[in-house]
Amino acid sequence: MYHFLCIRFNLLHAQERFADDFERDLSGWQLVGAHAIQLVASNDPQHGRVMQLQPDGAVYALVKNSDKWGGVRVEGEVLFVDDGDNYLGLIYNYTQRDSRLDFGSIYIKGNGSYVQVNPWRDGNASRLLYNEYTTRLAGKDSIHVKTWRRFKAEIIGTVCHFYVGDPITPKVVFDLFERDSGLVGFKPRITGTPVWIDNIKVISINRLSYQGPYIPAIHYEPDSLVTAWEVIGPLPMPVEAIERTREAAATKIAANGVTHVWQPFTVDARGAVITGRITEYNSSKSIAYFRTRVHADKEKK
Repeated sequence: MYHFLCIRFNLLHAQERFADDFERDLSGWQLVGAHAIQLVASNDPQHGRVMQLQPDGAVYALVKNSDKWGGVRVEGEVLFVDDGDNYLGLIYNYTQRDSRLDFGSIYIKGNGSYVQVNPWRDGNASRLLYNEYTTRLAGKDSIHVKTWRRFKAEIIGTVCHFYVGDPITPKVVFDLFERDSGLVGFKPRITGTPVWIDNIKVISINRLSYQGPYIPAIHYEPDSLVTAWEVIGPLPMPVEAIERTREAAATKIAANGVTHVWQPFTVDARGAVITGRITEYNSSKSIAYFRTRVHADKEKK
């Protein structure tokens, strides 16, 4: 006779991986631009010491080993010390390869009270690519100077759900950053005024808690757009042979002893060609060539 044992697992089971109230040191953090990151006294008995991020170029505070934990929930509190030009950027899926640096980024704007999406693809200009994801923070979720505000993010693979105030419904659901793993952390603006964070926790998760529709409710129709692209690159300099070829069916182009091969290039859900995925802005490989076919009702030469 066989007996069956049924066990119910909680798919949202969470394991705390990291916690920091900043009352000790910054040994749990990987710092980039460490001169602009420090522990300061908040003069608030409920917060004690906090981490201050001072804008000064590339300044990142990354949680050590967080790239090894799979899906995570990041929780914390943020305070903007004045009404200057400031924000707190959540960094996720941070990866560095040779001179190339990529990471997802969603930020809370301090002197504007909104959330904006701003992935970083090796420094290539991308700030204005996702204006449709700008979400105003109103009512009890508004940002006010010198007032602490809770936030959290859940990241699994390429998907990031970002919350401010309301812990149940995210302000933004974003899945258009292509990297699916890496470190998590925080950044201030490149220029502007400081931001404080406190009571940071990173918790492993294996499922996103929000299962509702996309926020904002955006419906893309890439099938109506030109999406079948090919690319050659990244390259350190222009190649005249590529620019002058008239053979639409050519898959390879030889120039200066090098054979360049056209490779398929996948656009994002909007049908957008994100050149920063190919070019390397912070190295010598800043050139790429793209091509596609466009249907014409009449043949022309």
